Amino acid sequence: LLPAYPRPSGALVLASLVRVPSVWLVRDGLANKQSGRRLGIAERTVKAHLTSVFQRLGVTDRTQAALWASEHLTGPE
Repeated sequence: LLPAYPRPSGALVLASLVRVPSVWLVRDGLANKQSGRRLGIAERTVKAHLTSVFQRLGVTDRTQAALWASEHLTGPE
């Protein structure tokens, strides 16, 4: 059996995802459509990325995700 390791923090989980740019754009106040255009992906894909990120971070909306990102992420401003 493998030893039990603590569950990674929200920051580690998020950092392991390709979804980080979506969260930066939420932090900066962009809508899904605008984020999709910037990232070159469909608005629907942005929604899917953010839904996954929200669940992993334990937040329920864009405002909470933006606050989390402002406190924990460094990146493009």
